[in-house]
Amino acid sequence: MAGILFPGTARRRSDPALHRLNKRRDYVAAREGKRAHCAPFVLQARRRDDDGPARVGITVTRKVGGAVVRNRIKRRLKNAVATHQGLGFRAGYDYVLIARALAASVPFDALTSALQSGLTKVHASARAKKAPDNAG
Repeated sequence: MAGILFPGTARRRSDPALHRLNKRRDYVAAREGKRAHCAPFVLQARRRDDDGPARVGITVTRKVGGAVVRNRIKRRLKNAVATHQGLGFRAGYDYVLIARALAASVPFDALTSALQSGLTKVHASARAKKAPDNAG
């Protein structure tokens, strides 16, 4: 099953497939999109020109810690993304998670709720611009 983000995790048939961001230019392009700042990470999202499956990339810099800590954070973020595959990721978007040091120590429930709220923030800002202002 090539192209599924995390082949070892179970997913429901109705969930859209998530793909991995592989190229540097995709990570750089995501910087130009919308951002949601959460305590354990920063979520960047960019709308692509196609309606292909959502693509997710994870970045953990050396500022966060040594190799063991960085790999632990990557595993935790991958699992958080895998649990939210069909809940907030939209087709035609690229997502980049930039980890902070807190991602290593925060409880997993807090990590997944931060991901959910980050996805809501990123997509809510697109709806807010479309909605007319009826105030005043």
